[in-house]
Amino acid sequence: MEQAPKLAGATYKRLQDIVLDLRGVATNAKAYHKALQELSSTSGKLFSSIQNIGAKVSSLTGSVSALGECLEQIGSSYRTINAQLDNWVTSLESDFISPLETRLKTAPKEYENLLKTYKQDHYNKQVIVSKSHKKIVAYKKKKNMTSEDLAKESQLQQAHSTYVEERDTVRMQGLQQSLLEERKLYCFVIDQYCVVVRNEIAWNAVSHQVLSSKVIEWAGLASKPFILPPRDVAEVLGSTDSTSDIEDDGPPVARAGDDSDGEGRMPALPMDSSPPAEASDIQRKKTKVSYRTRAIFPHRATAVDRLEFNSGDLIDAVGEAEGGWQFGENIKTGKSGWFPADFVEKLWKPSPDAQRRRRQPGGGGGDSVHSGSIASLQASDWSRISPPQMA
Repeated sequence: MEQAPKLAGATYKRLQDIVLDLRGVATNAKAYHKALQELSSTSGKLFSSIQNIGAKVSSLTGSVSALGECLEQIGSSYRTINAQLDNWVTSLESDFISPLETRLKTAPKEYENLLKTYKQDHYNKQVIVSKSHKKIVAYKKKKNMTSEDLAKESQLQQAHSTYVEERDTVRMQGLQQSLLEERKLYCFVIDQYCVVVRNEIAWNAVSHQVLSSKVIEWAGLASKPFILPPRDVAEVLGSTDSTSDIEDDGPPVARAGDDSDGEGRMPALPMDSSPPAEASDIQRKKTKVSYRTRAIFPHRATAVDRLEFNSGDLIDAVGEAEGGWQFGENIKTGKSGWFPADFVEKLWKPSPDAQRRRRQPGGGGGDSVHSGSIASLQASDWSRISPPQMA
């Protein structure tokens, strides 16, 4: 208990030092606030410019108008996010910096007054205890004390005990008050910043909600920058004809939106396939190319009956896909075999002339099922060409 005054004084001294540290916190908080203001301002300008570009592009003809609308959505989405960011920036100033600075202006004087009052109260109580103790010592020096003297001494002892208890109570209350003031200061700082954190959480929540619902759509629109939809050319030229019915052997134009993945990733290989086709079915398929395709992804032949090709190779597909596998011929290499249907995109239908040319014998070189052209295969060859079985 005798150490209480010393401990209380040390606590108030520590609080004075913490106030100085918190002034540094306030200074850094101001710099942080300024940086967030600049972030809000510059990001607003950035996404406004993106939105303006989107407005211009969306007014164009063809598929790029959808890309323009996407840019407008990006700009608009970030304007929504920026509105919540502004709330966070305002909260940092009004709910943290300003209250903290106000508190730091008054706290040092408050702690000084509390310590001064505590010392004064303790000093007063200590003086009373000292005087009481002196009276008891003086009274004990009397000789031949009567019963009245003994009763008086007992009264002095009781009074002294009361004075000591009152002094010790002041000591304990002063120590408790100093520790309480320390706790109040730390709780104040934490509580005020929690208000700011709630606004920061709201900003992050809005960001996640707005962007997570849009980013897949945006990525899908931008996943095929090298594929030009046929209608784009038609609309630019002012043509109303659909390029999907082109019947000649002209240069193929890839269609947008036909790849299997939508995100630019190579699709997985088919996990199963149908039973081997009958020889009669294959014999019928071999004389007619169903459609021409272009490889979106490269495919490496891992078996003798599979077709190898690189991205961009033209492939004539024969018949319909079976279990995710398509049979066809690589125009570049003259080889034929099975390949994943999702690895290519349909381009155009073969013209009657092209069909007739393909029916003519000797349409391609090669000496095996894997390397020969489709037209050169015999019925016995077709009978053993079936969708590959996965291990």
